[in-house]
Amino acid sequence: MSRNVANPVSSQDDKEKLVLVLLTKRTGYLLYYVFGALISGVGVLGNVAGAAGFIEHTWTSWVLSIVVIICGSLVISAAEIKRRFTLYILTTWNVRIRKGITKRTTVRVFYDEISAVGTSTKLEEKDFGIGDLKVYSNDNSEDPAVVFADINNPEGIREIVLRMIQTIPSPLPWAHIPKTRTVVF
Repeated sequence: MSRNVANPVSSQDDKEKLVLVLLTKRTGYLLYYVFGALISGVGVLGNVAGAAGFIEHTWTSWVLSIVVIICGSLVISAAEIKRRFTLYILTTWNVRIRKGITKRTTVRVFYDEISAVGTSTKLEEKDFGIGDLKVYSNDNSEDPAVVFADINNPEGIREIVLRMIQTIPSPLPWAHIPKTRTVVF
């Protein structure tokens, strides 16, 4: 028994839906990780050399080695915190970047405001398959309104954004939202 039931358009179709959430790839912060590890390694070697008797083991050398270890750990921690608290978000209405730990800042560009979408990849990033996605707005600025830095597969994400732009509904479901770029929570 088949039934032909029309699927009525519900009010759920006018709501914003999450499409994709991206994080910066760790390879984008590789220099910070290596630098922090080297600094921490120098501190560990200082402590080991003092304990083994290769250098004079004094309170000053011990404290200096501990401070160097802590500084290296702070460099690594700062890179990881920055990476984890930067979200790149695609929804059915807009493209967003959300940054911050306690004071969250969101920069968004609605799909009807986007004039161009481009990608860029540095030579060293090409081997890892990462790059930047740049979204330009209609405000006639040379600078991109939003940059998704060090993301995996920027060309694929660019295609998703271009398809979202091509399928903008009329009337705009986000017409009731003010077009402010930066929102602070």
